[in-house]
Amino acid sequence: MKTKEEREAIALTVLTAPCETPSAVLAHRVGLSRETVRCIRIGKLYAELFPHLPRIEPDAMKRSCLDCQLFHHQLGRLRGEDGSDVRVYGRCSVGIPEAINIHYARGCGAFVKAEEA
Repeated sequence: MKTKEEREAIALTVLTAPCETPSAVLAHRVGLSRETVRCIRIGKLYAELFPHLPRIEPDAMKRSCLDCQLFHHQLGRLRGEDGSDVRVYGRCSVGIPEAINIHYARGCGAFVKAEEA
C-alpha cells in the first residue's frame, strides 16, 4: 500500500509528463504497470489528486495527425535544421508546426476525428 505522499508523487509525475511519453516509459519510471499509468492519465485512478491538471481522453494516445480532418495530406520531404532529410506527411490547416510529427495529435487540442469513409 502506497502512502499519500507516494501516490501524490506518482500522480504528479504521470500527469505532468508530455503526452508523447509512452505509458510503458512512465510505468518503468514510477514502478507501476503500463495499464495503471494509463488509468492515471485518463482519470480512472487518483482523480481526486491534482484536479486542476488535465487528464487525457481515453482514445487520445491512438490519435495521429493523419486521422484529423484539419490535416492536409501531402507526402513529401523537407530539409531539417541540421541539413538532414525529413519525411513530411502533410500540413496542419490550423498551423500547428509540430504536426509534421504525425503523432503530435496525442496532445493536440484542435484534433477533430476525420469521418470514416
